[in-house]
Amino acid sequence: MKDKNKVELEGTVTYPEVKRTSSGKAFTKFNVKTDEKYPVYVPCVAWDQEIDLTKGDKVYVWGKFASNRWKDRDGNNRTSYYISVIKLDKLEAKRDEPEDVPF
Repeated sequence: MKDKNKVELEGTVTYPEVKRTSSGKAFTKFNVKTDEKYPVYVPCVAWDQEIDLTKGDKVYVWGKFASNRWKDRDGNNRTSYYISVIKLDKLEAKRDEPEDVPF
């Protein structure tokens, strides 16, 4: 059986930012906070995409696990893991005021 690297994640956006690589390509970094008893903050990167995200947006993310390896200033090997975003859907817009509900 062939191994699969596939992730689906639903949650709330935290710390969104659009950045650029040294060659000028845009990418969007953000965390997705899961709504669990003990929330998990999952780092995500959407390569070659400028996504307009606001803290508090509800999103559904499809992607794959990826890693970044480097040596720190003391020469120690370091690894970080994140979700490389393939597709993202906004589930609902962030609301500043509660919606009126008729009784």
